[in-house]
Amino acid sequence: MKHIAINPLGVPGNWLCFFLLATCLAVAGLAFAEDEATVAKTDTLVVVGIQEAMGEYNRPVNEGDMIAQVLKNSPFALIRRGSGWASDLYSDGFKRNDITVTVDGERFCTACPNRMDTKVAQVEMMDIERVNMSRTSAVLQSGLGGQIDFRRRQPGEETMVYGQVMGAFDHTEEFDGSLSVEGKRFRFGGRYRTGEAYTNANGETYEDKYGYSSMPASEIYELRGHKAFDDGDIVATYENTKDVLFPYLLMDERTNDHYQASGSYKGHRLYFNRNEHFMDNEVRDSFAMTDMATDATNTMFGLVSEKYEVYARNWDADNRITPQANPAMEKNNHMLPDVWRIGASVQHGLGEKDNPWLFMRVGVAQTKANDDTQLDLYQTLESDAELTKWSIPFGVTASHLMDLSDSFLLGISAEVSSDAPSIEQQYISVDKPGTKPDWVGNPTLNDPVRATARAAMQMNALKLEVFATHVWSYPYLAKRAIEGAMYQTYEGVDAIMAGANLFATWKLVDAGLIWNWGEKTEDNSALAEIQPVNVFVAGQSPSFHNFHITARYQHAAVQNRVDLTQNEDTTGSWNTLDMGLVWKMEDWRVAFDAENLTNSLYTQHLSYQRNPFASGVRVDEPGRTYRVTATFKF
Repeated sequence: MKHIAINPLGVPGNWLCFFLLATCLAVAGLAFAEDEATVAKTDTLVVVGIQEAMGEYNRPVNEGDMIAQVLKNSPFALIRRGSGWASDLYSDGFKRNDITVTVDGERFCTACPNRMDTKVAQVEMMDIERVNMSRTSAVLQSGLGGQIDFRRRQPGEETMVYGQVMGAFDHTEEFDGSLSVEGKRFRFGGRYRTGEAYTNANGETYEDKYGYSSMPASEIYELRGHKAFDDGDIVATYENTKDVLFPYLLMDERTNDHYQASGSYKGHRLYFNRNEHFMDNEVRDSFAMTDMATDATNTMFGLVSEKYEVYARNWDADNRITPQANPAMEKNNHMLPDVWRIGASVQHGLGEKDNPWLFMRVGVAQTKANDDTQLDLYQTLESDAELTKWSIPFGVTASHLMDLSDSFLLGISAEVSSDAPSIEQQYISVDKPGTKPDWVGNPTLNDPVRATARAAMQMNALKLEVFATHVWSYPYLAKRAIEGAMYQTYEGVDAIMAGANLFATWKLVDAGLIWNWGEKTEDNSALAEIQPVNVFVAGQSPSFHNFHITARYQHAAVQNRVDLTQNEDTTGSWNTLDMGLVWKMEDWRVAFDAENLTNSLYTQHLSYQRNPFASGVRVDEPGRTYRVTATFKF
């Protein structure tokens, strides 16, 4: 595949084509624009433009939306982690462990250190009425890089049956069926998903490219119940996942059981959820040389409201590595040694209830590993390491919005925040056979502290935001040599991140540009996993006899600023075009979509993940895929 280099500061052919296309679509959009509308809507996006707080994007969920569609026109990047059901989040240079994922305020954390079981791509969107995305510290449960919070729709009195059926074919073969029955403020639903490992644009399979000996189909079963009352509700779910293949790693998720139950009363929610997760490398060719398996659990308890949060998390994982040529060298690792994190936070805002000019939160968290035998390993790298660590998460955000005219708004904000390092960064441990570096957490990591300044401007359909962030003691991968042995661990580094987001939204057209930049201040070298410049234009035609056409063009530039010390590679530029035909009448919606219509061969830059079991290969995205989705209600 030939990659075209793009210089974001110049005006090469691809950029010129983009701006010509954006201009044409903008003119078309203005022809349909509403008079000073604060709400603009397309088939993929609803934007409430003026009242959103800086750094926040609050999206209602439209009929037929999937999480990828909700996030597409925002600074959040949803990155595939194997199948489409294993995806994760990036934003503003922050990644995975920095971003909190919640549903109605209930924290969902992974049992897999590589976040194979992340909840963000597995929420049943037909039950969700809106998604609140924050890239700031101005929310109670924000991580260092923000939060994404799904809000469920409460079951109503009306009796109805609704659901969705999706089938995909060509380079991706998937089926996804969901059915719910609702009435008298009770909802019961089920969902079944299955899919084969996709092929890239050249038709190459996982067996061809990534060392698989077999490719079992993935399956996900889910049951959900939700009962609403005058002052609260009760929710319970069960989900079972089998055989999610993950070529970025040397292992795959073979099974995952997810249990969840919660209840709310007058705005206070008490919850419990648990993941039981198992991975191995049995479907890989490498299984003949080394047998690897990880058995992990993650259990969450919590009580949360708009003003406070109390939670407890337990994470425990056992790992086994057995060289088949010499089973006597088997390594049994207590990879996450029965770690508990217990935390509590409170918040307070000054100003308008939904948009305070000053937001403050403060909390305390204790992280404790409950396996004394692991202490010697941590102290090999840090002599003062302990099995217990205290943290003080906090956030202070001040913002001001200036209404300069009926169509021009200007906003500025400043924030300082901190969060505890992730459990993995503090207490993971993997003793590897042979000469491979052992992976050891660092319990002595300081709490990272973030300072961010933002400025935003909105004028009619245009919205521009720029930001600059300095992070002190940001946990970052580092190699250490101790008495001739190599270790992979974490150290705190100082980093600078900056970016700009430009969005234009009319009634039938959306366009945007997202730019991110990051570097370590110690040596001015590039920060790893920074998204390259990304531009898009999306639109739909006016409805004709209940039909309309959709289109989306996306371009990602070359990413040459990479961290070579982490074996991070550059990524070439790529372009994709998606098109669709939608028919909608009353309670029925049928969509036929062609994704990656030009069958481009490309790789997402952010998809390369370094971890204890990285395969060290880049993974191509799916080739052209046709998708048919029917949503119904009666």
